[in-house]
Amino acid sequence: MELARRQLKEEQQKVHELTEKQEDMHDTLVNHKREVLMEHKIQSEVIQNDITLLLEQTDEIEAVKGS
Repeated sequence: MELARRQLKEEQQKVHELTEKQEDMHDTLVNHKREVLMEHKIQSEVIQNDITLLLEQTDEIEAVKGS
């Protein structure tokens, strides 16, 4: 009976350790995806600002060209 209790306790410890590893892996994957999304968002904002600047410059050139 004591052997069974010891084995059960060992298996419960293994389950606990594996659950912690699974949670760590999940957090790593979720945070990685979040970081990638934030990088893409920043890159998109930079490109959007560049396009806005180019459009403003185009409008200025068209205005000078028209006068």
